[in-house]
Amino acid sequence: MSALALTHPKPVSGPRPRRGNQRMVVPRLTVKIQGHYYETLDWSYGGLRLKLPHTAPVPTTPLLGLIIGPKDDIGVFSGGVARVDDAGQALSVSFAEVSEDGYDLLDRLVRGKLIAPEL
Repeated sequence: MSALALTHPKPVSGPRPRRGNQRMVVPRLTVKIQGHYYETLDWSYGGLRLKLPHTAPVPTTPLLGLIIGPKDDIGVFSGGVARVDDAGQALSVSFAEVSEDGYDLLDRLVRGKLIAPEL
């Protein structure tokens, strides 16, 4: 029997992460939903967190929107409002579907960060 088998495992402290995808803060993306433009605070393969300006309305579910990348490449998504923060400053969107172009855009940005992370 190995030494590892004789030791007691230590409990993991703190809450377990709920997200299945790592959030990316950069690059910032522009999102168009129901005729209004929003800037991302962070994003992942599973959804977006958007800056919600005081003048912009909170979009209503179901959502159909565009993700606009840093080089003006575009992807389409559908989804829903997952939450609005207490102060009304941010909106979380959960993807139901992302177009192939949209997924390729997100994937290209994630891979670019893995290959050439910011210093």
